[in-house]
Amino acid sequence: MPRLGYLSIYSKTSTYLENRRAANVSISQCKLLAAVLTDFAAKYPMLKILKIPGDQCIEGYPDRLMPTLLVYGTNEYRGQLVGLAELGGNNTRVPGMSNVEAC
Repeated sequence: MPRLGYLSIYSKTSTYLENRRAANVSISQCKLLAAVLTDFAAKYPMLKILKIPGDQCIEGYPDRLMPTLLVYGTNEYRGQLVGLAELGGNNTRVPGMSNVEAC
């Protein structure tokens, strides 16, 4: 069960990272976003933040679209951010996540 105030990871296999490396996906951007979301979750403890590996969430989701951040409000979709460019690229940090806060 996901905990509030923490980044929870959902995974149906333990070989996800190996599969992504084989697919030549930018693991570094996914790892960076996970680290930033961990800090974001600590800053906003009333939020539930989940990480779901793309290929385990949406069958056939294109690797080039990872990482993707989907934002939901109370029972409704609010928006999405594809890649880190909208969040500051490789310099993404919690203070620069105003795009997420605006959703």
